[in-house]
Amino acid sequence: MSTRHHLAALLLALAGTVDASPLLNSTTVQSGPVDEREQAAVFGIVHTNAGLFTDTFNFATAINSGSVSASLGTLGFTKSTDIDFISATLNGRAFDVLKFDLATVLESSEAAWFSDSLVGPFELIVTGRAGQGLADGALISASYAGTFNLVNDVPEPSGLALALAGLCVVAMARRRRPG
Repeated sequence: MSTRHHLAALLLALAGTVDASPLLNSTTVQSGPVDEREQAAVFGIVHTNAGLFTDTFNFATAINSGSVSASLGTLGFTKSTDIDFISATLNGRAFDVLKFDLATVLESSEAAWFSDSLVGPFELIVTGRAGQGLADGALISASYAGTFNLVNDVPEPSGLALALAGLCVVAMARRRRPG
């Protein structure tokens, strides 16, 4: 075998290795203010090659802690638009994943949701398979989208001041009561 044939065989072997390894994506998602206590973001991704994937979404927020609710969803009408979630975690905590069995209408329909109090930074890791039943590397157009909502659990300073003033009034009234 010539050197050129060895090089071609090596390149083909490497190409097979690349196709078999999971696709890794990392994205920073900027959240926007809903009001002074709440941040929200919408995100999504399109996979153009069948196979395993791991997508990481880092949420940039102005609030660093609070109640987080997040969701994921996908609809696949054919194998080339199918996404199957294997897992989804936000800061290491698992999403609940539900697969709908609509085989007569859809290839796959899945939803995932999360709700808990967390401290940032906020990192969502989604693993799955795009193009279920197709050869790794096959051209597809499979996508999913999601939402991220963060509400600061700490009351605003003006709310705390009002509560403190109310407690002071109650304390003064108790003090003045005879007996």
